[in-house]
Amino acid sequence: MSSFSNESNFSAPHLSRDSKDEEPKSKPSCFGNPDKVTPKNSEGLIEPNQECVLCEYVSSCLSEALQKQGILSPSPVNRFVGFLRRWSERKTRRKD
Repeated sequence: MSSFSNESNFSAPHLSRDSKDEEPKSKPSCFGNPDKVTPKNSEGLIEPNQECVLCEYVSSCLSEALQKQGILSPSPVNRFVGFLRRWSERKTRRKD
């Protein structure tokens, strides 16, 4: 079972969801790192890091980490955009 609690006994500067008037922040260094954001518990099940739950990048970060582990496939839109990019690059190379 997960050991999440309602207490906030950690501090990380990139975890503020309340500051809407501030300029956009860069992604934290742990962004998309499967070892940091999706560690496995003693039973081998993935548990999101407790600090990640409050992070403003939690959704995109977890998606990227799960894609790196091969658990989650990229969205069909991303695959199609990738296909178009490769196709376009090939066509422009042929014209040169």
